[in-house]
Amino acid sequence: MKTRMKYPSALLAALLAAGLAGCQADSDIAGLGGDIVEDCGTDGVCGNDDDNGGFGPNDGSNESPVFVDTDGDGEAETPVADGQNFVCTELAPSGSETEVGADGLIGGLLSDLLNLLGGGSLVNLLNSVSSPDNVIDGELGSFATFTTTVGGLGLLDSVELNVLLPGSMNLAGRYAVFGLSFPAGTVDASLLDQIEVVTFLNEVEQEHVTFSSVVVDLLGQNLVGGEPIWFGLKATKNFNRVALSIASALLSANVGEQMYAHELCLGGTFVDPPTN
Repeated sequence: MKTRMKYPSALLAALLAAGLAGCQADSDIAGLGGDIVEDCGTDGVCGNDDDNGGFGPNDGSNESPVFVDTDGDGEAETPVADGQNFVCTELAPSGSETEVGADGLIGGLLSDLLNLLGGGSLVNLLNSVSSPDNVIDGELGSFATFTTTVGGLGLLDSVELNVLLPGSMNLAGRYAVFGLSFPAGTVDASLLDQIEVVTFLNEVEQEHVTFSSVVVDLLGQNLVGGEPIWFGLKATKNFNRVALSIASALLSANVGEQMYAHELCLGGTFVDPPTN
């Protein structure tokens, strides 16, 4: 049986109590619209034909392991659209914030856990994700970077880049999908079961999807080549926080950059891949 990353129990949350500063979106380009996300990219010309810093033109070219929970167990395992790829149409709304977390905790609860662990836990955690607000800046060409630092994460099981969504939107039926890419030479079978996208509602986990062997089967040679992908889930339950989580076991394997997170998309459509 596959073992997924464990998030804190109610008992642990009760034992910990009172943070890490977050970054707030300041781009009005983000919003719950219905248009294909355009990016002005490196050529300064707005449109969806730019290569977005190497991510791709957001036209269905990127492989898209996006799943949905069809049996109500909270795990998204069924592909949303076999043979089609995701096109991002809705970004995180203005007012969204990012926060680096660990083991499913953010804010005061996380601060207390890090204080209990002592040492350089806080410094190592913050250094593990650089430029986190790049996932809510409306630019597919920019990215947050997950990096392994000397000393690792100690007793922490995972590090998460969280996007905290404002207001009281009902996001059931929307998407929690990240654009991801990987540095050359780092993409291999060690990714299996080490990367997750998790949704929360008021700190309670709702649904998750795991970078599993199913994902590898879908990606095939594109995984080996390190091509950018869209990865995440279609929500069947409401949420107001999305976490992109990577296990400390993977981050401990090698010192250096491990993964790039480009943008969180809350909406999209599936299209046939371009033929040219």
